[in-house]
Amino acid sequence: MEAVPLKADTLQRKQTTYEEAIEATTVGRFNYFLLTICGLCYMAGGVEVGGHSVLILSAECDLNLSLHDKGLLVAVGFSGSILSLPVLGYLSDTYGRIRTMKTTLIGSVCMSVLSAFSINTTMLIVFRFFTCVLISATQSSVFTLITEFNSNKTRLRHLTILAAFVFAGTFYFRAMTIVHYSLNLKSYIPIAPWRLLVLIYALPSFFALIGLLCLPESPKFLLSKGRHEECLNTLMKIFNINTREPEGSFPYTEISFEEPPDKIKLTSLADTLLNMGKQTVQLFKGKLLFKTSHINFIVLITALIGGGVAMWMPSILTDVMGSDSNVKTVCGSVMLRATRSQNVTVVGLEKECTGDLNILPFVVMSIVSICMFTISLGTSYIVNLIGRNGLIVMWLFFSSVSSFAVYVSESYAVNILALTLIINAVTINGNIYGVASEIYPTSINSMGVSLVIMMTYIGCLLGSYFVGPLVLYYCYQTFLVFGCLLVLVIVLVFLLPNNKSVK
Repeated sequence: MEAVPLKADTLQRKQTTYEEAIEATTVGRFNYFLLTICGLCYMAGGVEVGGHSVLILSAECDLNLSLHDKGLLVAVGFSGSILSLPVLGYLSDTYGRIRTMKTTLIGSVCMSVLSAFSINTTMLIVFRFFTCVLISATQSSVFTLITEFNSNKTRLRHLTILAAFVFAGTFYFRAMTIVHYSLNLKSYIPIAPWRLLVLIYALPSFFALIGLLCLPESPKFLLSKGRHEECLNTLMKIFNINTREPEGSFPYTEISFEEPPDKIKLTSLADTLLNMGKQTVQLFKGKLLFKTSHINFIVLITALIGGGVAMWMPSILTDVMGSDSNVKTVCGSVMLRATRSQNVTVVGLEKECTGDLNILPFVVMSIVSICMFTISLGTSYIVNLIGRNGLIVMWLFFSSVSSFAVYVSESYAVNILALTLIINAVTINGNIYGVASEIYPTSINSMGVSLVIMMTYIGCLLGSYFVGPLVLYYCYQTFLVFGCLLVLVIVLVFLLPNNKSVK
């Protein structure tokens, strides 16, 4: 183990491990500020990608979007993140968490603003692609930051709170959509509604960037790179902020590190690519092979089910609210639309394109989002008692029971609640990112978390393509299979490394 070299004027050597040193900084203003900024970053990624589901409806008239254009616009949100996450995770592990996040957020905000002033569909798709490519860096790095800035006593609770910000993101872009269209802002602001929405969706990224400018680099990252003096100075600053003690009162002057220091020098692009390949291989070597495969399979299934249902939820709600009163089930309403769409042919009728949205489904989903955000924050107070795995199993149990409920229930209220809880299957992936942030070494931590988040996006992308048609034509059978798959996932969750905070 390496230790921090002492300054010449140090009178007393006090050596400790990194875990004890970060615990000595206590929990205070710095940790809560860090959690808020990381939450904003996590929320910003969800807003930029999830907002595409509204953007394709809002920009349809102004840009004459075809069905192909809409599909491509939704796809670039997921594909941009999928393609960039491994690379950005590597950059975070190589050049620093904060440094990578600041750089990519600056680029993301710029791309988002430029996309708001797109003059055609191609320009919009290209700039939205690069927006999602760059915003992805925040998704993996925030979990690594919370893990490295907290001790075992607070790490689990803060990771649980961070995961809840996914609901804050969905609430934000839906609520802003409601406000935008209900107030008819286009009558007061001489700009197309979708352009203003894009700018509004970029605000969380902008405020997150301002907050990141005030944060230091992760001390554990600095220690892993052999930058011992910087690591110790960062810990001292955190201690002073949290305790308001005078400078020089931090109890330790040496910090030992169990992992070997990463001092690889990259002098060319070939060296960088080679090193990136080596770090990727490390994720699948030895004991990490099973852990990596295990976690990624879980998030793939939950994302396919939860993400797919979430993507089609507004359409399902519209079918339910507009169906005949004698049709009592969600599946009955959806399948009724499928039957009618096959039997009705409209000839010589062109629908006027107004650019207006039916905001009622967004109102329902916004209420659901804020309720789930509140509940998720509440679970942070019990997660230390039941453990992270217990929390994940609890939510997945509700999701699996809800899948079976849709199969048998004839109550609208029960089915709407059930669909909401099924969507929650993908939102618990934030807790699984916390698992990933704790099992991978510092040198490949962000890359490991990035891989897990990438698998979530792949699952959501597959779900957005397949869940809609399956529910439309095989509704009951689809939800029955979903319930069985979620039961399988519950069994697999019991095999994950558990974590209960040390009291």
